[in-house]
Amino acid sequence: MAKGDLVPFFGAEWCELFRQEGAKWPAIPGATAVAEVTVRDNDDSTRVITVHLVDGKVVSASPGGDDEAQIRMEFPTDGFAAYCAGDAEPLGRAALNGQVRSTGDFDTNVAIQPVFASPDFQAALEAVHARTKY
Repeated sequence: MAKGDLVPFFGAEWCELFRQEGAKWPAIPGATAVAEVTVRDNDDSTRVITVHLVDGKVVSASPGGDDEAQIRMEFPTDGFAAYCAGDAEPLGRAALNGQVRSTGDFDTNVAIQPVFASPDFQAALEAVHARTKY
């Protein structure tokens, strides 16, 4: 993938771009999880990726689900795109408002919240968003 090329949303190249950006931000000790992220399109079709976080850094991201995921999050596709662009409310508030559904291990979910609240995380999402073909 050439720098600047748009990559298909939630495809293998998108996952690699997310992994590269997610490896750049500072470590957050204890923020470790396997998270399955699902986006639901308007036609009710879904796309799924699995993200492995170790101490707050993305060590892998790949298309498809994982039966061993500790956390599962589901977004509408347009809501996820807005979140990546920095145009949506913070993830915690979005979950409370029902815009994002999160299930799984409560303690793990709490442990990774500092990642989502980090300005470095938002900057990485915005960088990925700028290179995404939705």
